[in-house]
Amino acid sequence: MKTQTLNTIAKRFFLGNILAAALFLSAQAKANTPKTAANQNIVLDSSSAYKLDLVYVGNSAEGLEFDVRYNNLSGKYFSFVIKDDNGDVLFEQSYNNKAFYKKVQLPEVGDVKSLTFTILNEKNKMVQTKDVKISTNLIQDVLVKIN
Repeated sequence: MKTQTLNTIAKRFFLGNILAAALFLSAQAKANTPKTAANQNIVLDSSSAYKLDLVYVGNSAEGLEFDVRYNNLSGKYFSFVIKDDNGDVLFEQSYNNKAFYKKVQLPEVGDVKSLTFTILNEKNKMVQTKDVKISTNLIQDVLVKIN
């Protein structure tokens, strides 16, 4: 009688622990899965939502090249503005893309020392800026050898 009671208690305790572990592990797996917006390649992650990303690609024959990305999950209008170090507007346009991507080519100007890329969302009163310092070093090292 005592062994039957002990076996029954042990079986229930063991099955209960397995059930609790299975529920715990499935809850953890669901918590780590990123959710995506419908028909979009936008990850709903709070660290990358509404974030301005700016990457310097390099110089080309046309000038300086930048890749600009902005995750606009709400799809509301925002302004994309590029200014020089004097505050003069070089480019300004309004967009409402959810996954904004723009390849920017700016002509290289010798007297411009910095650029400011700004995303301005007037509805949310949110402003994001990235400043780029431009420094140019010209090295002229000419060697002429006549045999």
